[in-house]
Amino acid sequence: MFIRAKQVTIYSCFLLVFCMIAHGDIDSLLAPMKDRSSYSNDSYGKSKLKDTRNQKGYVFQNQIIERLQSIILSRFQKSGDLTLRPDRNWKPIPIENDQWSVRLINVTPNKIASRMVVHFRLNSGSQLVGNWQIPVQAELWVEAFQLARPIKRGESIQRGDVNVVTVNALKHQNPLILATEDIEKLEIYQTINMDYPLYWKNVRATPMIRKGQIVDVLAREGSLRISTKGLAMQDGSKGELITIRNIKSKKDFQAQVINENSAKVFF
Repeated sequence: MFIRAKQVTIYSCFLLVFCMIAHGDIDSLLAPMKDRSSYSNDSYGKSKLKDTRNQKGYVFQNQIIERLQSIILSRFQKSGDLTLRPDRNWKPIPIENDQWSVRLINVTPNKIASRMVVHFRLNSGSQLVGNWQIPVQAELWVEAFQLARPIKRGESIQRGDVNVVTVNALKHQNPLILATEDIEKLEIYQTINMDYPLYWKNVRATPMIRKGQIVDVLAREGSLRISTKGLAMQDGSKGELITIRNIKSKKDFQAQVINENSAKVFF
């Protein structure tokens, strides 16, 4: 009986010690949770920040296309809005430096056309990212003149005779007269339909001298000056050479148009 009581006492002591140890273990497990959290935030945060700094950026297709549109317009000295559409889309291009640039190498054909192959280079900072050649479809939108009413050949154009329309210049083989031109200095040279864009081949500069007009013909050589009357045998704008007939001798000669009433002869 004494032995059993002793065993019970020993067992009770052992259980008490175990509980104390267990309680201490729980405290020790809970305490480091806070420490680990603090440590984890410290080290992982720095690591994550470092990764963020090293993470690559990207250049997207639309960004490169916008740069190329501006560069191509400047290279070929064209006005208007150029739109480039790649035949296929490409994935964003990874770069190491957000200070990127595009350099146009060449365009085939060597002009702005409805279909082109654009060869360009992409740099990230001072580092070459790569060279690309991309086939594109192009549109060049400009504001141009079109007739608002029928005008006969030889008739001068007034501002009210035309409308301003936006057209894709690449769909027209002939050069268009852009809305930035002084249309009132031009006249119709070739008859065209209404509601159709005006081409340069359809007009000419309004002549200063008309065929059949009597003009003053001036000639000068050194201190010698000669003035006579002549009959204009053709229309002529300022600076143009036209044929003039001497009224007395009936001989024809070339003279340069100076103004509305005069032409100059060169010896």
